[in-house]
Amino acid sequence: MGDHLGPPTVRARLDALLRALGYEAVEEEGEDRLKVLEALRRGEISVEEAVARLKGGRS
Repeated sequence: MGDHLGPPTVRARLDALLRALGYEAVEEEGEDRLKVLEALRRGEISVEEAVARLKGGRS
C-alpha cells in the first residue's frame, strides 16, 4: 500500500487532532469541508492551515 489516505481517514484523523488540541470539530457544509481535506491530502495546505480553515468555516 502507498501513502494515500482517503478523505474519510483524513477527516477522522483531523477530527481527533482537533479534539486533542481542545477544539470541538464543528460540522461544516460537507462540500467545503471536503475541499479543505482534499487540499490537505494533496499537500496544498498544511495541517495548521486545514485546522484554521475548518475552525473558521472558510475553504
